[in-house]
Amino acid sequence: MRRTLIVGLDGADPDRLFAGAQSGRLPNLGRLLARADAGWGPLTSTLPPMTLPAWASFLTGAPPGDHGIFDFADVDPGRGRLRFVDARDRALPTIPARLSAAGAKVGLFFFPSTWPPEPLSGGAAAGFDSPVATRIPRAAFRPSALHARARAWVGRDLAYADFSELRKGPRWEASAAAALLSGIEAKERFALGLLREDGPYDLFGILFGASDTASHHFWHLQDARSPRHDPAAAAASGDVVDAVYRRLDAALGAIRGAGAFERVIVASDHGFGGASDRVLHLNAFLAEAGLLRFRSRRGGGLRAGVAAALPSAWTDAVARRAPRALLERVEWRARYGHIDFARSVAWSEELGYAPSVRVLGPRRGEAIRRVEEALAAWRDTVDGRPIVAAAHRREDLHSGAFVGRSPDLLLELAQPEGYSYVVAPSGPGDRPQRRLRPHERRGRKGAGMAGSHRRDGVWIATGCGLEGAQVRREIAELLPAALADAEHVGSVDPGVPEDGAAPGALQRRLRSLGYLA
Repeated sequence: MRRTLIVGLDGADPDRLFAGAQSGRLPNLGRLLARADAGWGPLTSTLPPMTLPAWASFLTGAPPGDHGIFDFADVDPGRGRLRFVDARDRALPTIPARLSAAGAKVGLFFFPSTWPPEPLSGGAAAGFDSPVATRIPRAAFRPSALHARARAWVGRDLAYADFSELRKGPRWEASAAAALLSGIEAKERFALGLLREDGPYDLFGILFGASDTASHHFWHLQDARSPRHDPAAAAASGDVVDAVYRRLDAALGAIRGAGAFERVIVASDHGFGGASDRVLHLNAFLAEAGLLRFRSRRGGGLRAGVAAALPSAWTDAVARRAPRALLERVEWRARYGHIDFARSVAWSEELGYAPSVRVLGPRRGEAIRRVEEALAAWRDTVDGRPIVAAAHRREDLHSGAFVGRSPDLLLELAQPEGYSYVVAPSGPGDRPQRRLRPHERRGRKGAGMAGSHRRDGVWIATGCGLEGAQVRREIAELLPAALADAEHVGSVDPGVPEDGAAPGALQRRLRSLGYLA
């Protein structure tokens, strides 16, 4: 196969990225767009636009109903159980893994939904959903000796995050900005070390998460229209999001130049936009509508409670040493122990990045109708407009063997004045809607960050036969389409027999898109 570079830019927004590329602020991306063999445009994410299912869809070429990954955790209220999801829950292998098994030299580094790391011919490192919060552990690398090599190239441990996103002191913005830029440099050094010592690769994929993290925490400072904008803080910190994008552009240029790649694929799992100062408490709304019963005040999750009070190194130590089942029980009780499921009709996980509702009991259809009617009548106390733009039943969005893992209703919320509602945990005594208090406007992880996901991410591909500017694509379609001419790509689905006699899901998808006869 032709030497291929995949660069994942988590949460990279198409408006900012394309504007920067075309203005010259992102020159390496601009050079890709200027190529005669380039294609680019918006990349439609999963609904809701969530990191784990979106990257799993990108890597497998299949939607969530087929690969089985819908979120970071599976919940079972009947058993009072939360279970952390990892790659062992993914029913399909990644396309890079299948190409590696077919004889290509493949390396895949830091993509979510790849823990435990796959046995790839050119090495692997799992993404931030590995069971450690900050530092990347030795167990995330395969072969494990790659961990020591990475330390030698970088000069320190690689990290998913070099700063706490759960608590913010007076100089947090400055330290976080420096850590984000340093983290990009560290991953660039890692990639260059691999390409220098182990190259060339048939397929080399690396993901950078800084574009997502910067947008979550700094969006309101670079957006003067944001209802959470702080002019003094903005002047002090500068445009951190822009600085991160420019450093990512430089890393792309360096990695591309080091690998003699014949084609390049750049993609993000979703885009970004600003978050409002309007807060929704979904479970409080369901309780007010007579659909949910509380029994006690909620606590804080392991990372939102204990972790917020501990240094990140201590949090990592707890996460490494405590039995997984214990962590899952603690997390369940902290998040949902205040809900009386036996007397409730419906409930929400109250995930800010994925607003949804699950129903309870045997009369599912009736329960869904009651929730839909209540949501349709919900009005914003500020302007009287509907809060819920659409409530999708899971069967209307997903098909496949794993639809039952999805919440029953997936919500698209309105965006007042172009900004997303903040969905926050609620308990007894909370009202369904409120405004952020002054000290909450900075936001933090688990408490209403200042930037929020949008469904349109970005794709750019050169040398892949996907010419045509500003063509919209679905995230599950991009990698199969870009690699359609690679040997064995038509048989990456495990449902395809060795003789290729019966087409699997991915092969059918390629045929439907016109990439296979």
